[in-house]
Amino acid sequence: MLRPMHIALRGALAVIAFMSVACETAFDPEGTFEDRIVLFGLLTPGSDSVQLRLQATYDPPTPDPLSYAGGPDLTGATGRLFWERGAQANLRDTVVPHPDSGRYPTGLHLLTAPVRVVRGVEYTVRVEVPGFAPVEAMATVPGSAPIYFLNEDLLRQPFGHPADRLGIIVGLAPEAEGFIPRVEVEYEVISQGNRIERREVPSSMSVTVSGTVPVYPKIRGASSRRSSGSSTIELYEYEAKAYRFLVQELHETYGSPNLRFRRAILTVRTFDRHLYTYYFLVNGFFDQYTVRTDRPDYSNVRGGVGVVGAFAVDSVVVALPPVL
Repeated sequence: MLRPMHIALRGALAVIAFMSVACETAFDPEGTFEDRIVLFGLLTPGSDSVQLRLQATYDPPTPDPLSYAGGPDLTGATGRLFWERGAQANLRDTVVPHPDSGRYPTGLHLLTAPVRVVRGVEYTVRVEVPGFAPVEAMATVPGSAPIYFLNEDLLRQPFGHPADRLGIIVGLAPEAEGFIPRVEVEYEVISQGNRIERREVPSSMSVTVSGTVPVYPKIRGASSRRSSGSSTIELYEYEAKAYRFLVQELHETYGSPNLRFRRAILTVRTFDRHLYTYYFLVNGFFDQYTVRTDRPDYSNVRGGVGVVGAFAVDSVVVALPPVL
């Protein structure tokens, strides 16, 4: 029977032998490479067409990816779009000038179809390119989101209303995973050509070493777990002092006699699961002090890389008195 000391000694010798072999193996930072289709697209209701950006992965000859010019050959790309009740449409391969034409002289491939996107409907995209594995992606467009203000009178009486919060109620549709509100004030400046302008209302104010600065809304997910096919009622709150800050700033900028307020516009964008997840992962950890430099990835393109997601926009308008 081996004593414990002998067992420990044999284990140490085995580790040393493994390390000596590993040290003799050259370190290669380059990982394996696969030719894969890259597909990006956003579906939004009200649009008269579907557009998808088609690319492909490439293996640059040097560690600097910017040294690679051109791109893989995507000639012969075909695609189809499928949705409810067996409806389908061909996706036409269109080449348009690339924004960086010096690096990509062959242009940018877009797959397009004259299809009007409908809320609450699931769409499936299938794409094939000679020399690559076929890919498929699915996205469901968020349904309608009932939205309205709480303490709506605060908008009309910023300096006389007792409330310290302006609430926004969002009925998040089953297909939506996250949302972001935006409140804008529309006003007319009558001293400089009677022009109409808009300014976004901050959701809060933050005290920093350089003074008080406005803070604007960030995307937010559903506040609670829910079963498939269920909706949730979400509350997003604005600080009343942030709204008062904007109104006061407008008075100081243009002078009270030169201002005529018109209306407040609430716009809520809702995002499907794929677009919401992609946004959160790519934008890191919402930590402005992080020292991480890696960029996590997310893809819902089976057989390839990329994101095909969906979002929808809902809005309501509140009339404001000319003088606030």
